[in-house]
Amino acid sequence: MGRGTLFRWAVVECCFHWGSIWGWRDADFPAILDGMKRHLYFVGGWTALGLGAIGAVLPLLPTVPFIILAAFCFARSSRKLEIWLVEHPQFGPHITAWREKGAISKKGKRAALLTYVISMLVAVIFTPWPWVLIAVAAILISGTWLMTRPES
Repeated sequence: MGRGTLFRWAVVECCFHWGSIWGWRDADFPAILDGMKRHLYFVGGWTALGLGAIGAVLPLLPTVPFIILAAFCFARSSRKLEIWLVEHPQFGPHITAWREKGAISKKGKRAALLTYVISMLVAVIFTPWPWVLIAVAAILISGTWLMTRPES
């Protein structure tokens, strides 16, 4: 049983157990679970949007990936907020390019690569020996993945 399946099973079992105590009928559970997912996506969207806003100010925290994540979450929770993000003059083109082609702009790739290099240098300078390998591996793997994305 996969981790996602196990989690869904635990949530459903918990709802059935507590729902029977509170007098819920079996027919109420799908609507309750859908509402829970919708609220979690809504909170996730606002969290990602907040992190994206912080990333606009802090140089090492990316903005666009969090905005794309916010659009993903809002697509499953709030159509109005998703439309606002997709039609936003600054973020809309990035979201559309990602959704249509999985593409990242050349400027975005260069900025991410510069951030990766700075992060790797900081990790090499300040992280003790065996642990620095984890940071370097994560940067190399994510950087390689980033460079394989098409350009918009």
